[in-house]
Amino acid sequence: MQSAAREPLPRTWNEPPDASVSTQELEFPPKPASEELRHKIISGFCNDIDPSSFEEAGCTVCGLLARKSCLTPKQDVMFDWDLLIVDDVTRKERSLEGDPIESWDGPVVDELCDYVCTECEEQLLKGSIP
Repeated sequence: MQSAAREPLPRTWNEPPDASVSTQELEFPPKPASEELRHKIISGFCNDIDPSSFEEAGCTVCGLLARKSCLTPKQDVMFDWDLLIVDDVTRKERSLEGDPIESWDGPVVDELCDYVCTECEEQLLKGSIP
C-alpha cells in the first residue's frame, strides 16, 4: 500500500518566516523599538486617522458622497459652469395646479455642497456633462 504524498503543514505563528534564521537567534522579549521606528509607526497612525482620510462630503454636480481627499473645492475648479445649465430638467414649486410650469435659472447643482468630485471634474474639463 502506497502512502499518499502529504502536503506540508501550514507554518505556525512561532516559526521564523525565514528558514535561515533559527529560533535560537530570535530574542524574546524583543528589544524596544527604536526612536525612528516609533516615529514612523505614530506618524503612519496619525495619517491614517486624519479626518481628510475618511471624512466625506457631497459633490455639487452629481450629489454623491466622496472622501474629501478625492474632492476639489468648487471655487478651484476651472470649467465652464454653463455646461450645467439644462432647460426643462428642473421645476419650480407650484402652489396650484393652474400655476405655470417653470424651470430654475442657472446650472443644475447642489448649492449647499462646496466640492466637485474627481469624476465630474474630469468630464466637465473635457466639455461634457457628467
